[in-house]
Amino acid sequence: MKALLASLLLVASPSVGLAAPPEAPDPEVAKLHHEIAAAKLDRTLDLSRDQARTLLPILKQASQLRGQIRADMEKRKPAVVKALTAIRDDVQRSGTASDASLKALQDARGGNERQALRLEMRAMAERARGVLTDEQRERLRSFDPRPAAGLQDDDEPGMGPGMGPGPGNGPMGHPMGGGMMGPGHRGAMGRGPQMHGPHGRALVMIALTPEFLQLLEARAR
Repeated sequence: MKALLASLLLVASPSVGLAAPPEAPDPEVAKLHHEIAAAKLDRTLDLSRDQARTLLPILKQASQLRGQIRADMEKRKPAVVKALTAIRDDVQRSGTASDASLKALQDARGGNERQALRLEMRAMAERARGVLTDEQRERLRSFDPRPAAGLQDDDEPGMGPGMGPGPGNGPMGHPMGGGMMGPGHRGAMGRGPQMHGPHGRALVMIALTPEFLQLLEARAR
């Protein structure tokens, strides 16, 4: 399956973004956006019962792993802030970061642990690779989660962090980083193929929401 789970290979890269974080959406509006997006993805894929039964445990496992990644990032945050502060002081003082500060940042981010999680995601993606048909993968190329897709002023308000494009929704704004939905394109961190279509990262986040998992469970019955 070159869609959905393959995008999970890019586990967070705590790269520094300069854009201000987006304003938090209204919870009621965000919930409606999530429900609409989940319904649109469900309709787009139109999974068979067998497909749903195969995908459901994989997506549930991926959702659990995403929670572990978030918790790990939060645990590492104080050390990352300390290391970045040291780098800032180095740059202000001499114009470049010292080797010691860079090493401290690498250790704070947990490079080896992050790579292990990335490999675990890769294993899940391989398990799911063959679930979708060619026709379903082709439909995902034009998937658009926005409630009023096609309107010029529909800039995905209320989608929430990691659910659509914009400041804060890249490798810094969400534990999953950029998307990797199909062959031949590089992801935001330069590793592996990126998704087809302009909303691949949102697609992955939608696939791991309780709203979509609930619809998937209904198809699996």
